[in-house]
Amino acid sequence: MSIQIRFALNSDLENIIDLCSDYGQGGDILGLNIPINRDRIKESVIFNFHNVIVLILDGVIIGAIVGNVVNCECTADTVFMAMLLYVKKAYRRYTKYFLQGADKLSREKDATMFLLVAPNFKDRKRLERFYSILGYRLLESHYVKKVGV
Repeated sequence: MSIQIRFALNSDLENIIDLCSDYGQGGDILGLNIPINRDRIKESVIFNFHNVIVLILDGVIIGAIVGNVVNCECTADTVFMAMLLYVKKAYRRYTKYFLQGADKLSREKDATMFLLVAPNFKDRKRLERFYSILGYRLLESHYVKKVGV
């Protein structure tokens, strides 16, 4: 078994788009009746391609992080923002390893912070425990509603 974590190559583009499209299977975001838009995911992958990190198992891409590197608004940090993190369900046991590798790779982008966008789950305590084991701390919460509704 061979595991690799690296920045995406041009030859990976279609496989990453297919993988991230899997993320859109099943409808909407968190049961909020906000449909996942596969075209937007594809646009995000293409636009941020130079900041996409992939998880490869035996030559097959099983996970991707679509990131963006920005300067923090209130500190001197450069932040690698993981806007989309997806690992195929059958391989989720590699997520911890993937995040640790992505953290190391983000240094190549001169990042001093790694920010994960994590959707709200029913078992929030389990999610918080998982991320805290990896050294992450909860920064903020977001609340969303449709405009004009």
